Amino acid sequence: MSGNIDFSARVAIVTGAASGIGRAIALALAARGARVLTNDLSGADDVARAIRSAGGEATADSTPVGDFDAARDIVAHALAAYGRIDMLINSAGISAPGAFTDVGERAILRVLQVNLIGALALTQAAWPTMQAAGYGRILNIASNAALGMGYSAAYAASKGGLIALTKDNAREGAAFGIKANAMLPVASTTMTVKIPPGMFRDWIDTHFPPQKIAAPALFLLSEAMPASGEIFSCGGGRIARTAYLNTQGYFNTEATPESVADHFDAVMDTASAVLVENQPQELNRYTAWLPWPETGGMPGIAGNRSIA
Repeated sequence: MSGNIDFSARVAIVTGAASGIGRAIALALAARGARVLTNDLSGADDVARAIRSAGGEATADSTPVGDFDAARDIVAHALAAYGRIDMLINSAGISAPGAFTDVGERAILRVLQVNLIGALALTQAAWPTMQAAGYGRILNIASNAALGMGYSAAYAASKGGLIALTKDNAREGAAFGIKANAMLPVASTTMTVKIPPGMFRDWIDTHFPPQKIAAPALFLLSEAMPASGEIFSCGGGRIARTAYLNTQGYFNTEATPESVADHFDAVMDTASAVLVENQPQELNRYTAWLPWPETGGMPGIAGNRSIA
């Protein structure tokens, strides 16, 4: 059994910290010793005061996430306050539900800006500090909407982008002690209040308070976390790995549309599927059919580092 997970001397930036999942994570981190920069457009002071009232350390930041200048300002604020950044929790998020052709361009761009560009920019801004320290933990709050939900295309696309960002950061960060993981949380939040009242809404509100996200989140942010580049479904006391699979598929160098149609069952058959954790593993299915020379790098991949 592992020892107690403690965050004394660690510093965290938590975006979307004023409510829901972000607030729950910020409070839980502080309760275990972390110093927290609580970032939110409104309400950042409230959660920072709550942390300080409980004996913790927190600094509020109301910079709106969504662009690179804002990200640099948030990171600079954390460094000025605490001198280091060990953890980044990208929890800030908005949605724009509606039929695919009904949601306006501005709303779509705003969702992508806050949910995806905001997280990418913050990660890029915090990265040099983590790299220099040889340590970092990044937790991106994605969503199972990325698996396909309907009537929420911009939100789904932004959260799918977060998953891809997580996996790419994990590959690059491995050499620097930086681990990045993503959560697909199920929780009652300010977003779920948009669900029409009824049995499903009641079920979410009753069994999935955001506080139940804190335990798995803190483990993923801890020194004890062994994995990186993973996606975890979390909620109501459950944590489970969510992963990509790659089937054996159909291979024929002389394939025609008709032959693909004739073998589509093989394409879809998961009986011989394998787990795919990164790009090199996916390419291995091709090199098994068409061996790549041992010398010389794979063309078209910057520096060939992703084929290591």
